Amino acid sequence: MNYSPKHNDTPMRVIYGALITVGLIMYMLGGGNLELVFTSVALVLIGTGLYLFIKHDLTTFTYIVMENEGRLDFYVDRVVGKRGSYVCYYPLCDLVIIEKYEKGTRKRLNKEYGKTFVYKYFHNRFNKEKYVLVFKNQGYHDAVVCQLDTKAFEYLKSASEAEKNKYEE
Repeated sequence: MNYSPKHNDTPMRVIYGALITVGLIMYMLGGGNLELVFTSVALVLIGTGLYLFIKHDLTTFTYIVMENEGRLDFYVDRVVGKRGSYVCYYPLCDLVIIEKYEKGTRKRLNKEYGKTFVYKYFHNRFNKEKYVLVFKNQGYHDAVVCQLDTKAFEYLKSASEAEKNKYEE
């Protein structure tokens, strides 16, 4: 399974577009006694807008379930521009829970599983369809927050149950 969510975060595009536009206007208005202030603020706004553009529109995450030596593994591939690399890898049999990611999920995971590290691998900041996958690690748990559609969610859920059943036998 390979799943890449589409870039459809319009509010974030409005934010970084407005930052870059206001920064360019301030840069052009710079003159007189406040030229240094206008130029400095303009460069900060343009830099922030470009950072958000690269982080949210040029970055793509792909969630991959691949067979490796007879077992299924979960990978997250991050591509920025043309360069890509795997940023995380877990055996699917170590998946403890997969559920919808909501506001209080992080605190609840820390209460239930103790020390839990949360990694956010998604590019649509304002999208509500986020899921958390909690994996067992050596002495603690890792939580991976990602954006899945219902088909990818169901596939991950059924594949992890099949892997757990396979290793319990």
